Amino acid sequence: MNEQVEAILGNLYKQVKNRDQTVNYHAEIQIGGCAFEVLINDMPVYKYAGNDGSGSIGLSAPINNNILKSGPQTWEVRVFPPEVKGKRLTALPEGVKIELSVEALKFRTDGVDNVSEPVKLIETPKKDKDGKQIYADAGKPLMVYKGTFLAKVPYELKGWSESVDLSKEDEKKLKTELVLEYEKYRNWIGHNESVKIAQSLLSSEKETAQSLFYDKALNDEYIKTFNESWGRAGITMYPLENYKMVYSGNGKMVTLERIDHLYDPALAGWYILKKDSAEDRRLKTFYLNFHRPKTGAPLEVIR
Repeated sequence: MNEQVEAILGNLYKQVKNRDQTVNYHAEIQIGGCAFEVLINDMPVYKYAGNDGSGSIGLSAPINNNILKSGPQTWEVRVFPPEVKGKRLTALPEGVKIELSVEALKFRTDGVDNVSEPVKLIETPKKDKDGKQIYADAGKPLMVYKGTFLAKVPYELKGWSESVDLSKEDEKKLKTELVLEYEKYRNWIGHNESVKIAQSLLSSEKETAQSLFYDKALNDEYIKTFNESWGRAGITMYPLENYKMVYSGNGKMVTLERIDHLYDPALAGWYILKKDSAEDRRLKTFYLNFHRPKTGAPLEVIR
């Protein structure tokens, strides 16, 4: 364990307020037969490339990190044609299934309680075709569904709420600045500069700790995850290439994603995992969201 990293990120839980009022919002996702993006407050929760055609994804994703304060929250589901036999379809198929709901939970050592009744945000819109119920928007090139729900959390985070709208900046200059930031992190990871990485993530991780109500156990788990990813020694980084800028947070956040691999982050590398006498080459990806806190300020990691 890196003691300097521990000193920087190991005490996040000590600053968490209102832990006795803990509430964990989760997005319950059941979507199949398509590629899709689920966003809360215009910040990605889950993206799926739909590379197996009719496959279905079901998961419960924590979303407190997307919620800055109590009140109305926005949700959005973007649906795209899947890839079948290596080729992306041009239209949404009849078998698309969409279900999205939000739950407010309180975790206990011996279980979990529902703070309130789950709120269903959307379920598959259907229409009749030859006596059979099919996806109502089949045949369209894409669909976007959106709405709002209410959340009540015992915290208020600044996050990206007062940040600059990056989508209004000069795109070429912004990309140049962003790529330089990515190259900096690429160099840090490749040279195992985990202390510098920890320092750069501190502000963002303080907000994450509050939104997820870290106690010491959760903080320790985060440190373990950090050391196995950002702090892992022996990672060989891939070149930064074939990327595009992707905005979120209503234009206030930006990241780099691969152009040739849908939704894959641009920052990636590989390492060798040794087990017994075998060696296994593993891929490691790193996702960063940057914002500009105020006009004239440099880009910083926000999530």
